[in-house]
Amino acid sequence: MSKTLDATIRYRIINNCLRNKFKKFPTKQTLIQACEDKLGTSISERTIDTDLNEMRYNEGLGYFAPIEFDRKTKGYYYTDSNYSIDTIPIGQSDLNAIFFAAEILGQYKNVTILNDFKGAVNKIVDTIKVQRILNDEPSLNGLVQLDKMENIPGSEFLNELIESIKSRYLNSIHYKKFGSDEVKIYTFEPYVLKEFDGLWYVTGKISNSENIRTFALDRIQKVEVEPIIFNLDKTFDREIYYNSVYGVTHTNSTLEIVRLRTDHSTARFISIRPIHKSQIKIKETKDFVWFEMHLVLNPEIESKLISFGSGCLVESPKKLKESLKEKITQMLRNYE
Repeated sequence: MSKTLDATIRYRIINNCLRNKFKKFPTKQTLIQACEDKLGTSISERTIDTDLNEMRYNEGLGYFAPIEFDRKTKGYYYTDSNYSIDTIPIGQSDLNAIFFAAEILGQYKNVTILNDFKGAVNKIVDTIKVQRILNDEPSLNGLVQLDKMENIPGSEFLNELIESIKSRYLNSIHYKKFGSDEVKIYTFEPYVLKEFDGLWYVTGKISNSENIRTFALDRIQKVEVEPIIFNLDKTFDREIYYNSVYGVTHTNSTLEIVRLRTDHSTARFISIRPIHKSQIKIKETKDFVWFEMHLVLNPEIESKLISFGSGCLVESPKKLKESLKEKITQMLRNYE
């Protein structure tokens, strides 16, 4: 256990001892014994002295605990009987951070997987709203504007898929591709869930096949969990599978060195929001900036690069450059 976590636990134990109405004025030895019982390790008097001072004076902790020493009982106590480090007020910067996080969490409260926690989410969001009113901060209303995520297509299947991944249960997935009226049924071994651009995807293996496949949840018609345990492919590593990919389409191709030339405006944008974690800046002049990335080519990276318009030029590889040129030419024809 880390020293920081140890100290945090000791603060809680000391706090509980000081608030114990049945055993008032705990001595230093009482505090040591309580900490040793909980942590299972020896605690020195010097450690307790340090903890008491940290609780009193450490601005980073923000407790400013009103701890005093009673000479008569040789014990410690809170001068404010209602005080607790669990109920200390938070600063405005902390409140703003919590408010921002609560707004984000609130966007996801209607996702199926969070149904069991919807009450807790609502309480957090409502508490922040009340706190804003109490602080008389009407200027905070509408301060954070987020894209609504109330009806994420396919999110109703997240529960079944998460449980299947955890339990290694087979799925029967009823899947309908875009532009097709046919619903195909696949016996599927789910390995990992991935979110990209506001939609969810599940990646795994079709049973009795060596091919890794990704299904978009918004195109799934039904998921049936079969309580049949499958053996996870040991060659599949969910931690690294998507490392070389922008988006979700893994073509199982080799890595390519993608070299881009951008104007300075586009360069500033992709510098603060890198396209891929392998992205590096390799050169800069008064007119242009060059970047390189190592990734697998797929439709998502092509769409992303096209979205930069005239501010971005692919210099290599040639096959990516030619593919984009063809797509852009077709786009021009659409406007003729």
